[in-house]
Amino acid sequence: MATISQFIGHSAQSPAQVLTHPRIDPDEYPAFAASASALKKDVRVAYDDALKQVQDSERANDHFFLDRAREYVELNEQVETSTALLTDLSAFLSTFQRDLSAVSGHISELQGRSKTIEGRLAARKAVESSLQPLLSSIILPPPLLQTLLTTPVSNDWIEPITALSSLLSSIRSGPRVASRKSLDDAAEAIRIHCASSILTHLLNLLKPFTIALPSLTTLQSSTLIPQKPLFDFLRSHAPLQAHEFQKAYSSTVRWYYETGFRRYVRSLEKIRVRSKVVTELIGNAKEVPALSLLKKPDHHLLPQQQSNTPLDYAQVEGPGVVMGFMSSDSSFKPSCEALFRSISVVLLDNATSEYSFLSAFFGEHSALPSLGSGMGGSMMSLTSPDGGLGDNESESGRTSVGGRSLKDERSEKLRKTILDGLWKGVMDPALEYCQNFVTALLDPASLPSPITLLTMIILTERIIVTASTQCPSLETHLVSLRLLLWPAFSKAMTANVESVQKINAPGGVFGKGVKDSQVKGVSVRYVDMFNEMVRIWDGREEGEEMVFSSALRLRQEIDKLLVFQAQKIADPAKQKAFLHTHYEEIMSALSAGLSTNLRSQKEVSHYRELIRKLG
Repeated sequence: MATISQFIGHSAQSPAQVLTHPRIDPDEYPAFAASASALKKDVRVAYDDALKQVQDSERANDHFFLDRAREYVELNEQVETSTALLTDLSAFLSTFQRDLSAVSGHISELQGRSKTIEGRLAARKAVESSLQPLLSSIILPPPLLQTLLTTPVSNDWIEPITALSSLLSSIRSGPRVASRKSLDDAAEAIRIHCASSILTHLLNLLKPFTIALPSLTTLQSSTLIPQKPLFDFLRSHAPLQAHEFQKAYSSTVRWYYETGFRRYVRSLEKIRVRSKVVTELIGNAKEVPALSLLKKPDHHLLPQQQSNTPLDYAQVEGPGVVMGFMSSDSSFKPSCEALFRSISVVLLDNATSEYSFLSAFFGEHSALPSLGSGMGGSMMSLTSPDGGLGDNESESGRTSVGGRSLKDERSEKLRKTILDGLWKGVMDPALEYCQNFVTALLDPASLPSPITLLTMIILTERIIVTASTQCPSLETHLVSLRLLLWPAFSKAMTANVESVQKINAPGGVFGKGVKDSQVKGVSVRYVDMFNEMVRIWDGREEGEEMVFSSALRLRQEIDKLLVFQAQKIADPAKQKAFLHTHYEEIMSALSAGLSTNLRSQKEVSHYRELIRKLG
């Protein structure tokens, strides 16, 4: 049932609701009586008031909405625009959702592939430690290439060239695959450039020695030895260039030694001719003083050389050698053994120095690995230290002998053979000049005395011992000298024996005219020669029989000479006295020598026995 407020239109409802309210049934009027009474006015008046109130409110609302009509229109347009945007956004979101679904599928696929890649990466990390050294061994660092390609060859190249050699060996030792062709081409270009630059640099170091004679030791020890890694690079990676430098060095230094020894031997020859003295034989029939000719001072020697004995000249570490400039001093006349020692010691010094350098520079290969085939043909030179010994030898070829394999033994033997050939190629002219000079010293027309020859022999033997450890290649030359000296010594001793034979018999050429003073001189000369032989040969066993067998022949002739001279005396007692006196003098002179030597003691015993037999 409606209330009175609804009836008169005064209610909380909106005017539109009141106006549109359904018409109230008249039968319901009594129900509104109480409410109408509460209004304290006529219902019609209340209705009019309510209606007016509603109309005023509507007019106010109309004015309100009319004042804001533009805003409502704009707001409506914004709403429509927003609605359109929302529609587009909805379509975009729909498309994005479809794309997102596709992306989600791709992500799932990528996640699967990622897991596969992670598995492969984990597997590759397991071999990373073994691959890293390989990669580092074939990478050519830019700083190294910049040094080798843009700077001239010098000592600054030593470290880079060593590193490059190792890298080239690593590159060349890898498998031959098509993907490595560019790396091989680059490595080959760098190798060719470095080999050409190093060869030019090393050849330039030899040029001063083709026109003058500067210090060879300075070139070898101060220049070439410090730069040996450069040559080792050529030997490992450019054998042809290494062999070319080896030949250039050999020919240059050969000329150097040939010129030096020619000048030195020419000076010694000038001194030899000036100092030439005819050796007086023991059996010379001229009357001679009892003073030993072996102990006469040589006034033609320098003051510091006058005190030197033949034994001094038999020492490797002995008196100073004769210098070339001394040939200009016409008063300088050294002994034959002094000249022999000078040429021998000078040859030994130069030969050992050159052999040591050749062994260190050409003979000793550094740790740089060789490329073998593919980098140049094999050559019989020190540029191929393996000497052609292949790796395909049998197991028996690698059997250890004394801690060294047979391959090592053969390689070492071949290395020494090649080194010997290189040394001879350098030193042959010097050896020839020395040989010719020694031959001139042993001229049969003016053969040196036996003591001088013994001095030469002992010096040669001692030089052989020194050369056996310091320069084995020199031994052949020294042995040939020894083969010249021993026959010369034998010939000299034979000449002395024959000189005594001429006067020790009644049928001799000079026997009848020999005086007692001459016999005494002959005996004194013999004693001095024997004592000097003992001093020189003391402590040596090799060749002792050859030396003292010749001395024994001479002693026998001396004994015959004394007996022959005594037989000229008619009185037997005076004969015995003559022999006794000479035997005593000889025995006393022999005892004054090296009395501890067994040969001296035997010689003294011989004359003591002769005295005993005289009675």
